[in-house]
Amino acid sequence: MPLEREHQLFEDTLLSVLENADDDCEIVAVHNGSYEDPFELAGELALVTARSSNLVDQVRDAFDSTTAPLVQILTSGTKVHPQWLDSAIESFDEDTVGAIVPQQQRDRRRGNAAGWNDTSARLCQPVDTQTGSIDGFFLGGVVIRRHLLKDLLEAVAPAMNHPIAVAYAFGGLLRRSGWSIRVAKGFEVDCSKSVTFEDASDFDRGQLLGSIQAHLFSSNHVPSLGSSMMTAVFGESSLGEALGMAKHRNRLAATRRAIDVACVATPDEVARRARIQSVPVEAPFRRAA
Repeated sequence: MPLEREHQLFEDTLLSVLENADDDCEIVAVHNGSYEDPFELAGELALVTARSSNLVDQVRDAFDSTTAPLVQILTSGTKVHPQWLDSAIESFDEDTVGAIVPQQQRDRRRGNAAGWNDTSARLCQPVDTQTGSIDGFFLGGVVIRRHLLKDLLEAVAPAMNHPIAVAYAFGGLLRRSGWSIRVAKGFEVDCSKSVTFEDASDFDRGQLLGSIQAHLFSSNHVPSLGSSMMTAVFGESSLGEALGMAKHRNRLAATRRAIDVACVATPDEVARRARIQSVPVEAPFRRAA
């Protein structure tokens, strides 16, 4: 649970989790040094001090305090209910599932959304996750395999720390490596009051996301200027975003340096490691002289 800006929203989430978490849950609260633990909760959870209040920095700095095989990121203001993780955990019984996203209706007024899709006209379009499939997740509410989160944090350089760009890169890296990202039926969290991420300028958003898409897949997958212009006129995009995507190649070299596509293991590689680790090691013997 990262403390991004508002202490009251952070404490609301903290209280909700402490009231509803099972005994075997690890609870990790991370802040930038500004939280003084007025309720003396250090004995009930791990308190981690991060380098900044940036969400991605806080996830990086809190990661080493986690040991459970599954990690959920709950942004400030999010509330949970008893057994909220049950259906999400069950979904990981399938070996190729890398991340699970909660069912959540998109709040168009506040911009809150749990998942996103790429369309023919816009990249990382926030969507309702109550119906249909998704291409990726935002960083509030998602549950992800710990070993994959480790790979993703290693794959994306710390200098790339905008939550939307990082979430977009995470989703693309998982899909590129053969992992599926799904919405779990019955998995719900209340994000109605959670902190929303301030997006980059429209031009920067289009250029950065376009360069990530081109690096992970192909420039052919970046929406054309014509199609994105139509969305700018009639949809949720903008002229600046359309122009940014058209100029994504200008940022491609920097994006290639920031994202290492070889870091994320495939499901086959993970299964192979598990088989090797499960093979019993026989004690060596010495031939008699």
